[in-house]
Amino acid sequence: MKTFLLVLSVSIASAAFSQDSLIIKHNNLILLRSVVSEDTLKNKIKIDEDGLADGNIFIQYKTKEEGNWERTFYLIDDKDRILLQKKGTSISLDNVTLKQLFKKLDEIKVYTMALPTDPKLKASVRVRRILLCTLKLK
Repeated sequence: MKTFLLVLSVSIASAAFSQDSLIIKHNNLILLRSVVSEDTLKNKIKIDEDGLADGNIFIQYKTKEEGNWERTFYLIDDKDRILLQKKGTSISLDNVTLKQLFKKLDEIKVYTMALPTDPKLKASVRVRRILLCTLKLK
């Protein structure tokens, strides 16, 4: 029985460490810290309108295979239009920009995508965007 529990815990731990992770902070308060899952209910983040006076929102996506890949973050509206895009391993938006976006929208979806930096590999790779979270004003 002890051996079974040991094997089970090691396999669960190794699976957890091999997954991508996500951290979302608003005004230095951690709103979400998890392994990446495209569960739209779990990853829905409600932001208080009073909290948009000053400060920022910070989103960091970590994966093991970042070496020769260039990551881009996208803020998308409900009609699948790109509102904003930034390259890097994380994105930080000031609350003034976020407030301006929320004047027009109820929800903002945050996606990420990675492409290889090697042009030959980039031409042959099929890319899929990953939904990180949905921001909603409360």
